[in-house]
Amino acid sequence: NNLEIVDYINEEELVKDISKASICMGIFGNTEKAVEVIPHKLYQAMACKKPVITGRTPAALEILEDGETVVFCETANSGQLAEKILLLKNDNQLRDNIAGRAYEYFKENLVPEKVVKGLVSRIKRGMNE
Repeated sequence: NNLEIVDYINEEELVKDISKASICMGIFGNTEKAVEVIPHKLYQAMACKKPVITGRTPAALEILEDGETVVFCETANSGQLAEKILLLKNDNQLRDNIAGRAYEYFKENLVPEKVVKGLVSRIKRGMNE
């Protein structure tokens, strides 16, 4: 009764909606694209200090840790997704801990300055050679 599925909304409205959410959702399909990407909405939720449940995909496993920065569930498994929602719903401390660690990870590793730092350094080195 308290789930709403919405179409595309602009960035400003998305931030408002994320701020009202208790738990945010990532990506759950098992398509080729779904297993190869980390959706922008996941980063946005982390930046807003919200706990996220998302599919256990190779892309997500590269940077996220189950029970630490995110809650993973198997892709295309609605039963397990329901279990993970209830897990976070019923455990305020776990929900807050995951949200806090995800936020810190985001600030330390995923802000634009950090993401492109290595690339900028390599470009500068190449220009000086």
